[in-house]
Amino acid sequence: MIKYLFILINSLAVFFYSLYSGDNGVTVSGTLASSSVKAGQELQIEIKIVKGSMAGFAKFQLELPDGVAIKETENKGANYTYSNGAGKWVWASLPAENDFTIKMTLITSGEASGTKTLKAKFSYVEDNAKQVVEMVPTTFSITPADDIETAVEIPTINNEPAPNVAVRDTSPAPPPAVQNAVTSNNEPPGKVSASRTVTKIGGNEFVVKVNIKKDGTKGFARYSDDLPEGLIVKAVKTDGSSFSVGDGKLKFVWVNVPNEEELELEYTINSNKPMRVDMIGEYSYLEDNQSKKFILPGESVILEATIDVPEIPAPAAVKEEPKPEKEPTTQARLEAGMTKNEGKVDYHVQIGAFTNAKVDAAKLKRKFKVLETISSEMQGGFSKFMVGSHDVYQGAHDHREVMKNTNGIKSAFVVAYNGSKRITVQEALMMTNQKWYK
Repeated sequence: MIKYLFILINSLAVFFYSLYSGDNGVTVSGTLASSSVKAGQELQIEIKIVKGSMAGFAKFQLELPDGVAIKETENKGANYTYSNGAGKWVWASLPAENDFTIKMTLITSGEASGTKTLKAKFSYVEDNAKQVVEMVPTTFSITPADDIETAVEIPTINNEPAPNVAVRDTSPAPPPAVQNAVTSNNEPPGKVSASRTVTKIGGNEFVVKVNIKKDGTKGFARYSDDLPEGLIVKAVKTDGSSFSVGDGKLKFVWVNVPNEEELELEYTINSNKPMRVDMIGEYSYLEDNQSKKFILPGESVILEATIDVPEIPAPAAVKEEPKPEKEPTTQARLEAGMTKNEGKVDYHVQIGAFTNAKVDAAKLKRKFKVLETISSEMQGGFSKFMVGSHDVYQGAHDHREVMKNTNGIKSAFVVAYNGSKRITVQEALMMTNQKWYK
C-alpha cells in the first residue's frame, strides 16, 4: 500500500512540475514580502525566472485582481507596459544569466479586501514555436485600512487602466483646527508649502511650474490640479513621480518622495478650442502617519482656439516694390471703408498674398476663422489680403500678434500706405515720427 502511495505522490509531483515548467526546465515562481497587507498600502513581490540557456524574444505577463495596481521596480532590461489589468514585461533578447529576478510593487485600493490571487505566465520561443510556462498562483490577503491610511485608486484613461498609479486621498476630514491649518494658504504644520507659476511660451501654449517644499516629509505624496475636459496636457518634469491625466485632474504621484528638500514639477497645457482653465492645485502628503494637504491659490488662464494651417497655397514671399503701381486697384479698400486721403499714413495687417485666383477673402475667413472684414487688392500679379486700419503703428503691431497667435496666421505682417500709395513701414515711421516695436 505504501509503495503505491509513494508512486502516486511522485506521479502528482511530475504532473505539477510539467504544468508549471517548460520541457527544458524553464520555471517561474513568485515571492511576496508578506502574506497580507492593509488596504491602501503596498506590497513587494519578486518573480524569479529560471530560463537555462534560452535566449531571444520572451514575455512575462502578470494578471492583477480587482483593487490592485502595479509599479515596476526592476525589469532586467524588459520593456514594461500596463493595460487591461495586467503588467507585461517584453524582452527582445533575454538576459544572459541562466536565471534572473524582476521586482515590482503591488499597490492596493483603499476599498479592496479579502484574498487576492496573482496569476502569471512566461512566454518564449523555442525551435520557432511559442512555449508558455505558467507560474504557480500566489495568494495574499488585504485587511481593512486604519482611518489614517491613504487609499489608492486605480485610474482609467479612455476606460482603460492607466500605465501609472494615481492616488486618491480618502481619509476622513480632520478636526476643524487641523482642517484650517492645512487648507489655508498659510504654511501648514511642518512648514510644507507649494507654489505655482504659469507662463505663456508661444502661440496658445502655457507652461505650468510647481515648486514644493516638503520639509523632510517622506513616503506617499501626490500633487494634483483640477483641469477641464478637452485640455491637452503634457508632462515635462515629473521629479520621479508617476504622471496621469483623467477624471478632470492631472496627478503626479510618489510612492516614496525623493530625498531632496524641494520637488519641481512642470507640464504644458494647450487646447484646440477656446476655454477658460481654472487651476486648483493640491499637494497631499503624510506627516507622522497623518494625511495632510496644502491647497494652492486658484489661477485662471484663457486659451484661444488653435487653428490648423489650411490647405491653400502658402503666401508667396513678396518684396516691397521700389516703385508704386501706375494704376493701383482700390476695390477692396472701398469694401472695407479704407479709402484714404493722400498724405495720410495708415497701417494694416497683411495676412496673405496669392497668385491662385481661387483664394478669396471668404475662403480665408472660413479657414482662419477671421471675424472682421478682410480687404484685398491686386498688386504686382498677387492678390493681397489685409485686415484692420490703424493710425498708430503699435495698434497694427498688436493686431498682427492677434492674427498670429489667435487665428494661427503665422505669416501675418504690418504694411503701410501713404494715401493710396504703398510704402515701407520704415518710411511710414519716419513720416509719422513713431516708434518701431519688435
